[in-house]
Amino acid sequence: MHSVETARSPEIKKQCMRKSQRSRDFSAAILAQNSHSQPLNCLIRDISQAGAQIRVNAAQPVPKSGYLINLRTRSAYEAKAVWRRGSLTGLSLGKQHTINDTLPADLEFLRGLFVAAKLRQVA
Repeated sequence: MHSVETARSPEIKKQCMRKSQRSRDFSAAILAQNSHSQPLNCLIRDISQAGAQIRVNAAQPVPKSGYLINLRTRSAYEAKAVWRRGSLTGLSLGKQHTINDTLPADLEFLRGLFVAAKLRQVA
């Protein structure tokens, strides 16, 4: 008979190794390296306090670090790309910033990226 550990699927094993439980999200988002970079449209597939899995166009390069902006929650996360397989990318998430009136001056560009992305959604 198989032990519990060997009987688990690879996905369940991955979730057990994570620091925090991820939840399915399916939110529109953008990934931006800095204030001068062109943001990359993406879809958040699942997210936790420590990481996220996003789907992007497989032909587009993903920056090694930058900011993941969740357009539904008005949240921006410091993000680092950890892995990539085709159109899927795993991100390690750092500090979270709420896009509101109290953003630090050096992160004010996040508000502009957020507003531009929301206007594209409406158009």
